[in-house]
Amino acid sequence: MADLDFRDEQHFLDTPLGGWLLRHRRSMIVGSQLSLVVFSYIFSFLLRFDFDLMSNNQWPLYTMLKTLPLILILRAVAFYIWDLYRGWWRYVGMEDLLDIIKAVGISSLAFTAIVMFVFHASYPRSVFLIDTFICISFIGGIRFLLRAVREYTKLPPRALSKNVLIYGAREIGIEILKEIRANPHLHLHVIGFIDDFEAKKGFKIHGVPVLGGREELSQILTRYGIDEIIIASRTIKARELRGFVERFQDSGLRFRIIPAVRDILGGEVSIKNLRDVDVEDLLGREAVQLDTELIRQTFSGKRVLITGAGGSIGSEIARQVAALFPARLLLLERNENNLFYIHWELARRWHTVPILPVVGDAGDAQLVQSLMADEKPDIILHAAAYKHVPLMETNAVAATLNNIRATRTLAEMAARQGVERFVLISTDKAVRPQNVMGRTKRLAEGITQGLARRGGKTRFLAVRFGNVLASEGSVIPLFRRQIAEGGPVTVTHPEMTRYFMTIPEAVQLVMQAAAMGEGGEIFVLEMGEPVRILDLARNLIKLSGFEPDRDIEIEFVGLRPGEKLKEQLWDDAEGIGPTSHDKIRMVRRTQPFAADFDQRLVELIALAEQGAEAEVRRKLRDLAGPPAETARKIKPHETVDESPPDMTG
Repeated sequence: MADLDFRDEQHFLDTPLGGWLLRHRRSMIVGSQLSLVVFSYIFSFLLRFDFDLMSNNQWPLYTMLKTLPLILILRAVAFYIWDLYRGWWRYVGMEDLLDIIKAVGISSLAFTAIVMFVFHASYPRSVFLIDTFICISFIGGIRFLLRAVREYTKLPPRALSKNVLIYGAREIGIEILKEIRANPHLHLHVIGFIDDFEAKKGFKIHGVPVLGGREELSQILTRYGIDEIIIASRTIKARELRGFVERFQDSGLRFRIIPAVRDILGGEVSIKNLRDVDVEDLLGREAVQLDTELIRQTFSGKRVLITGAGGSIGSEIARQVAALFPARLLLLERNENNLFYIHWELARRWHTVPILPVVGDAGDAQLVQSLMADEKPDIILHAAAYKHVPLMETNAVAATLNNIRATRTLAEMAARQGVERFVLISTDKAVRPQNVMGRTKRLAEGITQGLARRGGKTRFLAVRFGNVLASEGSVIPLFRRQIAEGGPVTVTHPEMTRYFMTIPEAVQLVMQAAAMGEGGEIFVLEMGEPVRILDLARNLIKLSGFEPDRDIEIEFVGLRPGEKLKEQLWDDAEGIGPTSHDKIRMVRRTQPFAADFDQRLVELIALAEQGAEAEVRRKLRDLAGPPAETARKIKPHETVDESPPDMTG
């Protein structure tokens, strides 16, 4: 989308005449507006006296000339007060018209008061009203005329323009229409609006008809040859949008959307914010309703430590915590580049929030002890973790050190320091874990639960959710890269499903759960319906402008080591119950670990520190679940045993 520009104006202003007009622009505006005031006043007298100012011993002419300087001065002052001598007339709008009405109205009242009550002069009273209306018409009309001439004479040839429909005949859609008309270089021609409110059908908005609703869209597309649909509705739900887009994807239409207003800096709707409808829009859900006051009370004015602060989840947690103005924000991250960028962003947006970026490993006991002692955090949000299932299958030592040792180190330090809250970011892979990553996260949950059972000041809790859209290394960025390379797009199995949630929504619910937790809970975020990965791949290919299996091939590669066809957010044996928030559930009971869990965990960490890969993998199976499937690839139509694991150790 081209940005708004002034290339035509700049070309004219580069000429000698254009430069002279620019230098004397203010004087010309003042002169033209005061000339209109004079003309309006004279015309008002002519109308009042039937174009005969010489009657009655020339009294009308004498009165007009005598009072003309006064009305001219009052109008000039009022126009200056309401700033009518500035601004490009071609961009005039309703605010400008209101200013004109105010300036003319107030100066007319002042003129009436002076003539009638100061000079006690004989004056034709109807001229007061006639002149007011004519002056408003002249001053405002000339501006709107120039705007109309520009909009309707600068339109590009219809053959070069794309025919556009705007879905949503309300404020956002109307603003988009105005911007398209004001910028002919965009080469867009708005054919009409579509809106599901039946009563609007047949009406015109700024001369553009409301053609009907979604049910009539097929006929509208055929009749008018539409090239693009702009979604300009705050109320359309993701499921409706998905059905809307999928219904017409094969027609070659381009779909663009205005992001949610809360996601637009400053909340202003502009055509510059338009973007193509993406798969995130089709998978997104209704806005989460939060107990903002409880969250504010929990985080505002507190010292908050975020681990993994440079990652997808950790960086979004940092943004949302910073917006609550904590007393101090501590960012712990091992990747210096990621840490640099999130610290730069936060410092720029929330410059009053004290932020300390710390490069280091959350499993470094000496670093963590020093950080805790010096900074004394009130809340710890532990997001640092390795998460790639196939990669961790061959890196069990690294997964154990990062996901288990770091959690244990942080959590035990938090208990000793008397931290108020410790929140572990967990995953659906921890349910009936059949891979290294899931087992490490299940054991991390066990660490927080064990510390919670000991009692003490710190509230330990975990928040478990599925995949987040567009996170680093997740399936959507991978599919996009494969599409950009011309394919194939690799899908493991035709029936594989996953739960998805947007990063901001996941973090909002993490914050809500953190504020609600009393200690010992495992919260589960309500993830909606699972999404078939094959459908996700097909939608993404179509939204990229290609046809699946024709332009971009889809290749089934079989399940990789450690992968499951379907994920679960809780085990049936655990049970699940509601909380005070309808998007957050709580595991009612967790299957206990063995009595010597702590000792065996110490042994596991010691083996990982020695680099004993095979022994670590065996110990993980013993502690957190049965063996995973063999390392061979599972064929696309082969089933996988997903029987419940024995969690008793």
